Order: sequence, then C-alpha cells, then structure tokens
Amino acid sequence: MDSGGNGVGVYASASSNPVNQVGFTTWSGNSWTTAALIPGAYVTRSEPTVDATGSATAYALFQDPTLYSFYSLTFDGVTWSSATQLMSGSSYDYGPQGASIAAVTGGAVAGFIDGRDGNATADAVYSGGAWGSVFDITGVYGEDTNVPAVVIPLDGGGASPELMMVWNDGASPQQIDYATGTGSTWSSGQQIPTCLTNDRVGLAPLPGGGAILAFAGTDGNLYWTTYSEASGWAAVLPLSSTGQTATDTTPAVTHGINGDIAEMVYLSGGHPVFSSLTASGWSSPRLVNTSMGLTGVATASAP
Repeated sequence: MDSGGNGVGVYASASSNPVNQVGFTTWSGNSWTTAALIPGAYVTRSEPTVDATGSATAYALFQDPTLYSFYSLTFDGVTWSSATQLMSGSSYDYGPQGASIAAVTGGAVAGFIDGRDGNATADAVYSGGAWGSVFDITGVYGEDTNVPAVVIPLDGGGASPELMMVWNDGASPQQIDYATGTGSTWSSGQQIPTCLTNDRVGLAPLPGGGAILAFAGTDGNLYWTTYSEASGWAAVLPLSSTGQTATDTTPAVTHGINGDIAEMVYLSGGHPVFSSLTASGWSSPRLVNTSMGLTGVATASAP
C-alpha cells in the first residue's frame, strides 16, 4: 500500500498469451480494479514483487525467463513506466531465483541471490531512472538455494534508508540468514537462530525500526519471530502455543492496525486464514472467507 492508502498488486498471469505476463490490480476504498496486463508484454520467470512503503510511487520487479535478469517498473497510480534492467556497470544482474524490491526515499532497493557468485546481493538505490552498483553481503551465502531473497525497508525509509534482507543460507540450505543496511552499505550476513525453512519467508517492517518474520518450518507448521534494533531477534515461536498450526505455503505478514502489533494471513487446506498479534499473543485463527483451492497469499496494511 502506498502513502495514500491505495493498494497495488502484481502477479504472473496464468491466462495471457504467452503465459506469465506481468499483470496488476489496484485497491482504493473498498474494491479492486479489474486485473490487467502491464503495458509492454513483460513475461516473468518467477513471482513478481512490488512495494510502495511510505511512497506515492509503487516499485515492481520481475525476472526475465531467458536471461534470468531483473527488470524494475514504477507506477504512479495511473501509468506504468517502461522496464529498466538492473545493471552492474556494463553487465546485467541476474540470479537463480526471483528478486525482491523495497521502496525507500527517492527510489528503491533490490535484493537477490547473485548468479555470478552465489552471494546475497543488494542493488544500490534506484533513482533518476537508473540503478546503482551492487553490494555483495559477506559472511554467509545463498548459493545452491532455490528460495528468493526478501528485502524490506525499516521504518518506511528515510534520508538514510535502513533496510533488511533475509535469505536461505546455501551452506545450510534450510537456515534463514539476514543482514541490515542502507542500500550501499550492509552488515555482514548472520544466521537467525533456529529459523529453518524450505520456502520463502514472510517479512514486514514494524514501527520503530523493527520487523516481523513468519515462515513455514521444515515440519510444515507456522513459526514467527520479531526483530528490534535494540535487542535483535526474539526467540522463534510456533504460531499456536497450544499445538501445531499447519500452513500450505509461505505466510504473509504486515504491521498491525487498530492497536495490533502485526497481522498474518496464511493458507490452511487451501483456505485463507487470518490472525492478529497483540501484547497477549496471536488471536484465534479465523477464515478470511470461504475461498478454496488457493495456492498463495499476500497482505498489506495502510500507513
């Protein structure tokens, strides 16, 4: 959702010809616009991503199916830009999986596993219609993982945007690692203790420079933890303190509304399920609606 409270969703179309063209839909007030393809007939190899945290502009990212390279798009609420390829000098950036994008003041930052060396990599801030140089995060690597990296803004950006990137460690393929940075300067990568998954994680910023992480554990159940600048990561906990909570796929998280700390949506048996985090813990899960057979979820909350 952008700074005006409008939602933007992007997806790989299953019905376009050719299949997997990048499509979009927008939310304003209480309804979605009719889904449509983004002009340019852009085809994506992997799930496209979009972010507009604290910004009037939405930034989207998709992966070319032939070169595995990455392209960004911007949306001002009315018109989509043409695609801009992520470049490092005279060569394009590419990776074995899709990438992620985070909106920051004046532009955006992309995060991905670098196809050249397997490092978790961030592109410098996109501004003025071009991407800056890449920054390889040191310490731990993402090589040999088939799970995309996820990058988010912390505190919604700022003059010196703070960011967090999370990815699966290729040295320990199920281990989740993270780093924090400012676009062109990043910490070394570190493991998040007891975070193990075979899937992409759900990651979202929280007020005050914090973050929430949720994931499907290797046992298929939901787990979560929170991050603060002062104390780092809290202990990883199951969603339910009284039993296991199975999830079909990656959960989606966002910052809370109406006094909640955070909100989570996940799939259980193809049904979308919702829970809120308060100081007392997670609320009892409840169905979003009676939809069945779903394979993925996303969620966002207004500023």
